Amino acid sequence: MAAMGDEVVGPVRKVIDDVGAVILAGGSGSRLGGNKALLPLAGAPMAQHVLDVVAGLVDRVVVVGNTMEEAKTVIAGLKWPDGVAAVPADDGVGERQGPLAGIRAGLAACGRARCLVVGCDMPFLCRGVLEALIGLSQGHDAAAPRLGPVRATEPLCAVYEVRCVGVIDALLASGTAKVTRLLDAVDTVYMEAEECSKLDPAGLGFFNVNTWEDVAAAEGVIMRSRCARAGCGRG
Repeated sequence: MAAMGDEVVGPVRKVIDDVGAVILAGGSGSRLGGNKALLPLAGAPMAQHVLDVVAGLVDRVVVVGNTMEEAKTVIAGLKWPDGVAAVPADDGVGERQGPLAGIRAGLAACGRARCLVVGCDMPFLCRGVLEALIGLSQGHDAAAPRLGPVRATEPLCAVYEVRCVGVIDALLASGTAKVTRLLDAVDTVYMEAEECSKLDPAGLGFFNVNTWEDVAAAEGVIMRSRCARAGCGRG
């Protein structure tokens, strides 16, 4: 399934050389009663909606859980396109140090020079934005959307070079687990809000699911999109 707002419907592959993807699937999801990755969303696990988009761009996807068992459980619960390698990883820190440790684990496990890092709770990722971020990241340590003073940056929908691992290790060792500190510490190029809006006019690409209200809203978007494609309500 393509992301909402994308014109592509179906699994169209355009693999980008030496780029992998990391899906962060270790969040506690406390407001939803547990891990969000396999939470049903319009007939598929939430992470499936994410995988269906990133797998159109890369041939290697790392799923990072709090434990290796959790990562393997998420992988087993998803339908993987042919030609896409599924790699489990855990953040390796026991009690979580947040997504920064997950990014580190994913970069280290992926075996690619650059990785597109996304959360498992972003069901409407915009392929155009992701492609642009990957292109923008060339020659830099990281590329991230910057949506303005209200939402600021989106470090969990960004591209990172594998050399960021050393910087992350230093940040974690100093007790810093805030992902935006990583963006400050490396050579980061930003995609500004205006460009994001051009590529994602529906503005849904950075929507993430944290509450049951978000689940209901996301299901409504998906159902309306399916109905529009099927011509519901036409005479």
